Amino acid sequence: MSWAEVLGDRVLREYPWDIFAVVMVSFEAAAFVWLGTHTGLGFDAGAASLSGAAGFVVGVVIARPMLNGIERNGEYRGTIEEALILGAIAIAVFFVIGVLIIYWVITGIVSLKVVGSMVIGSSASLPALFLGRLFAIRRWELAKKMEVHFKGFFLGTYYAIPTSSADEQLKY
Repeated sequence: MSWAEVLGDRVLREYPWDIFAVVMVSFEAAAFVWLGTHTGLGFDAGAASLSGAAGFVVGVVIARPMLNGIERNGEYRGTIEEALILGAIAIAVFFVIGVLIIYWVITGIVSLKVVGSMVIGSSASLPALFLGRLFAIRRWELAKKMEVHFKGFFLGTYYAIPTSSADEQLKY
């Protein structure tokens, strides 16, 4: 049974899934930090801070086209071309960074211990990415008094509906 069969045609609020993703990848980041401190690789707080800030900014930037599409058309449908381009850019960035790190280690510019410490510190970027996306979506929802919903699987449709009066009453 696939996820599409399980979910069917249900409409899901978007930001609770981002909260779930933040919690799950935070456990992964915590495992990396534990691994670094208990294996002698260390933990680079500077790399963690920088990667966390960069991940947050990237999350906000990734959410903007979706929110702009919802404002213009009332819905946003991700295309396979967008997903492939984003994946290709991510693979290219990881490849270039990997080649640079390998070159630095081989030439002796940076030790392997420092590289391990930086990789472990950069694990903060993934939770921050989801948190930045969550922040942008929730801020847009509050400003527009709309709720972003998701229907489908993977490349589904995002759309906004007005906030219900029951939700408005709960605020007061």
